[in-house]
Amino acid sequence: HYARRFRYKLPEQFVTDDVGDGAARAKARELLTSSRASEWKLLFARKWSADRSVRKRTSGKGFQHRTCPVLGCLTVCTSEAMHKRHLQKHLGDAAKLVVKVQAAAQKKLLRAKKRKTLNERRSKEQEEISRVKADTMAPAGAGSKPSRRSTARSEQSTPISDGAVSALSLAASILGEKAG
Repeated sequence: HYARRFRYKLPEQFVTDDVGDGAARAKARELLTSSRASEWKLLFARKWSADRSVRKRTSGKGFQHRTCPVLGCLTVCTSEAMHKRHLQKHLGDAAKLVVKVQAAAQKKLLRAKKRKTLNERRSKEQEEISRVKADTMAPAGAGSKPSRRSTARSEQSTPISDGAVSALSLAASILGEKAG
C-alpha cells in the first residue's frame, strides 16, 4: 500500500537552529504548519498521483525518478544532484522565512518604541499646556482687576513696529480733527 511507502518531510523541519532567534523560528514553524492543517487529504492525494506518474522511470545513469519528499511540493527530481539542489532550495526558503519574520518583529518593536516616545512627548506637551493655562487663568485676587504693574509689564513686553506707530499716530490725528 502507498500509505506504508509514503515518506515525507514537513516544511517546518527545514527551519534550522542556526538562523534567527528562537521566537522567529517558532513563528516561522507556526506559519509553515498552519497552511496545510486542513488540507492533508488533498496533499496526500496529489503526492500519490505524482508518485504514480514517475513510478518506474529511471534516468540514463540508473537514477530512479522521484518526487520531492517535502509535503506539498510535487517537483520531480531526475538525478541525485537535482534532488540535493532541490532540498537546498527548501532549506534556503525556510531560512528566508525566518529572516523575514525576525525583521518584521524588529520593525514592530521599533514602531512600538516610536509610538511610546511620541505618546510621552504628547503627554508632556499636554501637561505643559494645561500648566500654562492654569497659570494664566488663575485669578490675581478674589474678583479684583489686574494690578497696574502687571498691565504695564504686558505693554512693555509687546514691541510695536514703526509701521504700527505711524498708523496709530495717523488714527489719533484723524480722531483729533473730528473731535475738535
